Amino acid sequence: MAVSIFSVVGVVAVLAVGVAGIGASLLVKDRIRIEFHDDAPKDDGLAIVRDDLRSMQTDLQALTKALGQQLGEFGTAMGQQEERSTSESKAVLLAIASLERALGAQSGRLQGLERQLASLESRAPSEHMESSPVPSAVAAVTLPAVESEPSPAAPVPESRSDPVVPSTQKPKAFLGFQLPSRAFHFDQVQQFEILPELSRVGFDAKSTLHDFSGVTSKITGSFAANLADQAGAWTGWIACEATTLATGVEGRDTAMREHLDTEHHAEVRYTIESFTPDVGGIDAAKETVSGSVNGTFEIRGQKKAVSLRVKLSVDSSRRVSVEGQTTLHLPDFAVPVPSQLGLISMEPDVLVWVALRARVSTGAARAR
Repeated sequence: MAVSIFSVVGVVAVLAVGVAGIGASLLVKDRIRIEFHDDAPKDDGLAIVRDDLRSMQTDLQALTKALGQQLGEFGTAMGQQEERSTSESKAVLLAIASLERALGAQSGRLQGLERQLASLESRAPSEHMESSPVPSAVAAVTLPAVESEPSPAAPVPESRSDPVVPSTQKPKAFLGFQLPSRAFHFDQVQQFEILPELSRVGFDAKSTLHDFSGVTSKITGSFAANLADQAGAWTGWIACEATTLATGVEGRDTAMREHLDTEHHAEVRYTIESFTPDVGGIDAAKETVSGSVNGTFEIRGQKKAVSLRVKLSVDSSRRVSVEGQTTLHLPDFAVPVPSQLGLISMEPDVLVWVALRARVSTGAARAR
């Protein structure tokens, strides 16, 4: 009798394990998806063209405004100084004609780029990236370097006994202005604005059955830095909308947002406090930087000091590219580690990465 009872119990146990396994597979079969993720997303060629077009339009507006202002100043100066030599006036007029030709050429390039952008946008997304050659940068405007000759100093009357103290103020150059796209200086403190269309942030996670990644381009932020400064006095912030993080599986995304409590904490934020360059990590000639950004992550209302390993470079369009990564321990931020039926569990450590593009701010620096 005891043997029969144990036999029945054994059969029931085997059936129970089998049913549990089938149930688990039914629950997770639609959520299992093996993904391969590249930490540095490929460039969106069309987004690069759009950014270059915006930069060129800003340059053209600045060029037109500065040209009008300085030609007005020149006209006033010419009216007040009729005694200026004919040869000097001709030289300046020739410089104006040269600048007007440069402006015309720039307008032509801008129109060509606008036609190219319209053509790219009219095609299918696949054609944008596969069949259409896209320039990685737009040629910079080349302006003639023109500077008016200083007027000859008036002779000092012989009766004056006091010595003449020469002025140390450098005369203002005629047509001396800088285009916004050329405002970048590697060795000066400047404010940089993140370009969301060309930026990505995300994470790579591991679980019992498979690895997966989450990513978003809903990013805002700015930072101030002198990239050549060994002291690394960087400040700023970067934030992403937590509700837009996507892994490609709807059910998993819903659970992730619940764990991040996006209803009450809509963003993930990183506050930049300083920068520690690697030994030999700043190359002013190549305009590259490597080291660690030091700051504070804020996730689900919890804050923790974290260093982010980064590599920074400057492209031909004077955009700053920042690629970096760090590892976060989810329990440090009170984020529950997902687990299903005790059979499938996610590792508590995730790799967080950034692939950002930024430009020197042409307006007032924003702070948050």
